[in-house]
Amino acid sequence: MFCYSLLRLRGCAFYSVMASTYRRKDSSFIWMRYKDESGNWKSKNTGLRHDNPADRVNAKRRANTLSLKEKTERPSKISDWSFIPSWIDARWGNKKRTPKLYFKHYLNWMKYFRENKILGPSYLRREHVLNYVGWRKVSRNTAISEIQFLAMVMDEAINRGHAHRNVARRLGLRLESRKEKVPWTDEQIKVVGDYLEKHDPYGWLRVTFLLGLYQACRLRQCAVPIVGIDLESRVIHYPENLMKGGRPHSQPLDWRLVPLLKSIMRSRIESGIQTLCEIPDLASLEWRTFLNSFGFKNISHHCLRVTWITNAAKKGIPEALAMRFVNHANTEVHRIYQRFTTHDLAQMLDRLHDKDS
Repeated sequence: MFCYSLLRLRGCAFYSVMASTYRRKDSSFIWMRYKDESGNWKSKNTGLRHDNPADRVNAKRRANTLSLKEKTERPSKISDWSFIPSWIDARWGNKKRTPKLYFKHYLNWMKYFRENKILGPSYLRREHVLNYVGWRKVSRNTAISEIQFLAMVMDEAINRGHAHRNVARRLGLRLESRKEKVPWTDEQIKVVGDYLEKHDPYGWLRVTFLLGLYQACRLRQCAVPIVGIDLESRVIHYPENLMKGGRPHSQPLDWRLVPLLKSIMRSRIESGIQTLCEIPDLASLEWRTFLNSFGFKNISHHCLRVTWITNAAKKGIPEALAMRFVNHANTEVHRIYQRFTTHDLAQMLDRLHDKDS
């Protein structure tokens, strides 16, 4: 506004795209320039004096109000959704997993948009977004996660002038309580272990299964460099880029895992590969599909970590040692992984009774 007034006083032919105030040489009042409903520029005397500080503030407020109205009523640039793939690549192209996840969200949204004839950001309404939860036919939390992605898309659409407001935000949608992770049963461990040994002995699924079972590893950790595995000393070293929290970590190797690792490492070295396995993008989803094929819908790969921590507690391993092994720094977090059944508690009572007798 100040720039417009200054240029106007100097006789410059400059016009603001928004409402603005200015001063005429032949008037002691503040004037305002704005667009009317038909889009034509108009000027009017505000009746406020430029030599009165309060009037100057009031005039500025009026101009801001008119500017906001102009912006709201101005039609957005007509656009479809085709900007999204290149935007994802430009914004997250340096990441490994994020672009593929967001592109998957994009494809789901495009199917919904086509079915509902939502041609671009300016056509999207709040009710469209709310109806997506029921249309998607997945868990509520998954649908809400995809809506959160759409909210980021709409922010970008607004920045590009394709929409005026983000109808995908402040919807009041609440996440469902997440299901508690449970330990694997002995039967589940045997079924999955036997299948992978027979059908995928050197694949990433078996490697992540073994490291999860014996070392309580997260998926990402399992892509450990072969040079970080010392079979002679029975120690495995994880570099910082594989660790949650970004700090390197070392563990002793479970002796039962050593002979299994030997054959896997030999196969990888012979193939000229430097890591124990290569974790694919969206690996947890692939594990989900794999476990569902056995009907094991109550467990995930991460539940192997729960299994190890629960078993350690049942065997009386000091909590501090178990936390050091699995790289937990927080006691409260560690205890969340301890899942005891009523059978476990009954065995505890049996041991107490044995001591008394």
